[in-house]
Amino acid sequence: MGVKRSARPPRVLVVDDDKELRDLVIASLEVVEPAPSFEIEETGHDVEKKVRNFKPDLIVLDLKLPGVHGMKLCEKIKKSKAGKKIKILMLTAYLTPGARDTVMDCGADYCMEKPFGVLELAGTVKKLLGLD
Repeated sequence: MGVKRSARPPRVLVVDDDKELRDLVIASLEVVEPAPSFEIEETGHDVEKKVRNFKPDLIVLDLKLPGVHGMKLCEKIKKSKAGKKIKILMLTAYLTPGARDTVMDCGADYCMEKPFGVLELAGTVKKLLGLD
């Protein structure tokens, strides 16, 4: 389930328009060892460019972004050559069993309901990155 380990620290791209949530995700990443490097994307419009340039191992992606839906973005990333190796953790405030299935069907590796705690998210990130 995890990402193949390499000499460089894991890279995480955080995609969310809510600053408070981004801050919570960053606080969670600071708990992970080895500490991942990360970049922020607020709108989702430049995600594909960031994927090409930053080459993340994991994308923490909000389901509802202004102007673009997280599931469409997830599908697009997973269909790209680079995206096949990237783990995607989808975040949503509205998680029903049917919604979880739909999110997973679009290619997400895990779906987490908001609100969540720092340690809960850090544990999920570690599992997805193969650091546990």
